[in-house]
Amino acid sequence: MTTPPLSARPPASSKGHRVGAEQHPPFREGGDGAIHTNAARAPVARTVATVVTAGMALGGLAAIWVARREILVLFAGVLLAILLATVTDAVASRLRIRRGWALAGVLLTVAGTLTLGLTLRGPAVVEQLGALQDALPRSVAELGEELAKTAWGRWVVASAPRADTWLPSFADMLTQARGAITTSLSLIVALVIAIAIGIFVAAEPARYRDGVLRLVPMRHQARVTDILAAVGHNLRWWLVARAVSMLAVGVMVTAGLLVLRVPLAGTLGVLAALLTFVPNVGPIVSAILPILLVLPTAPPRALAVGLLFLGVHGIEGFVVSPLVERRAVQLPPALTLAVQVLMATLVGGIGIAMAAPVTVVGVVLAHHFGTAPPERSAD
Repeated sequence: MTTPPLSARPPASSKGHRVGAEQHPPFREGGDGAIHTNAARAPVARTVATVVTAGMALGGLAAIWVARREILVLFAGVLLAILLATVTDAVASRLRIRRGWALAGVLLTVAGTLTLGLTLRGPAVVEQLGALQDALPRSVAELGEELAKTAWGRWVVASAPRADTWLPSFADMLTQARGAITTSLSLIVALVIAIAIGIFVAAEPARYRDGVLRLVPMRHQARVTDILAAVGHNLRWWLVARAVSMLAVGVMVTAGLLVLRVPLAGTLGVLAALLTFVPNVGPIVSAILPILLVLPTAPPRALAVGLLFLGVHGIEGFVVSPLVERRAVQLPPALTLAVQVLMATLVGGIGIAMAAPVTVVGVVLAHHFGTAPPERSAD
């Protein structure tokens, strides 16, 4: 028996195993004699990974849908935190004091102002709100009587639904009362949560920002940091613009209603200022109330009130807001209105109120994700 030459022998590794094509065989034999190839298992693994990823995505979307109102409450807390942080930083820089003392001073000033205002004007405001609640139905009834004096007015009154078809029964009123109590408690709880989040985040904004960055892979942290900075900058200046607009609208509306001798001018001015926070919808609602109050008794004065609100919000939209929002993103009115309609359908009233800042975030994210990230040189 001849020994084959060394050149014909199979090469051996240092551990005694054969190398080459036989070291990683493309198949293996199971205990039952069946052949299982790696290529046959690869599509199954990809399918399982796809199904798991899709399931996780659907689960995340379902969780967001279930907690959509709570997410908006958290977002409201973040907005309050941005506003408090902006004022706090300005006070700390101007007075050259520590940031913690500045935040404490801002909170005490706000609490003291609200307490003083409620103590001095609270009973009068409550009385005026009660008078407004009584005056509006009476004004609507008087308007119906005036319309009934003309042919087209009688047609409008006849076409309107009868009161007994839309007025609730006593049992329905009890059910609505219980629902109103539950809703009021929910609003109070949501307000407390938003205020608490705003104070905590405003006290240590860097801590919460770093916490968010820890959830992001290291290679994406620089880009996420830029996005967070851009979102914070735009929301900050949008809030400043809203605050200035609310103050300007409140002062101008109150002064104009006093000149026109509209009852409850102070209360209507405060409502107009608060409703200015909600673009598009807020100005319309704030104008309807005083117009309904004076329309039955003095139609020319109602026309003057309408022109007053048109002029005030014209000044606010074309002069005040552009001057303050120069450092923030510009929101197209049609886009804001579309988001308000969508969020009103999905979430309700809080969706209308929070639609504009959500649109700000969306526009900033669209701008950043639509732009390729800058190339960074490897060190």
